[in-house]
Amino acid sequence: MKSRVIIGIIFMIMAGWSYGSCEDINSLRRELDEVKRQLNELKRAGCTTKDARPKLDINGESYVLQRRGNVQLILVTKGTVKNSGTGDAKNIVITTDCPECATVGRNGAWMDASVVLKSRKGTVINYLRAGESKDFSYPAALRVAPVSFAGIMRSAPHRPAGLKTRVVSFDAARK
Repeated sequence: MKSRVIIGIIFMIMAGWSYGSCEDINSLRRELDEVKRQLNELKRAGCTTKDARPKLDINGESYVLQRRGNVQLILVTKGTVKNSGTGDAKNIVITTDCPECATVGRNGAWMDASVVLKSRKGTVINYLRAGESKDFSYPAALRVAPVSFAGIMRSAPHRPAGLKTRVVSFDAARK
């Protein structure tokens, strides 16, 4: 019913039909502007965020060995995460799975970095807009030298097998 009245008002204004005095026409125009404003608010509130979904992909994944002090080697994970979805993402947690890494510290073996560094394994990206990319870098594994540290440095150790970097979790951001 309301929409028919609005359509009738729009038609009268566009046709230039005189409905009494100029004050009546101005009053109708103000009402029409208010209806337009309310319709725009409804569009913004309801339609834009429900269909928007983020989709995160990791590209350019690489692992770099870095020397830390005189007795440690760190395997650093580097890469780029891209949001190829239609919505924004927040609180993105990225980590590296290392099935060959030990969870208990041992000299001469690769260990999960979170065991030795006492920090959460991986990294967190606070916010990523749709279509945006962001670089990340964090320690994934650590190797503490055995008593003969010179030997480990002469023969560069191979990286642990089965490394896989992945997005653990994220939240869809509401605009």
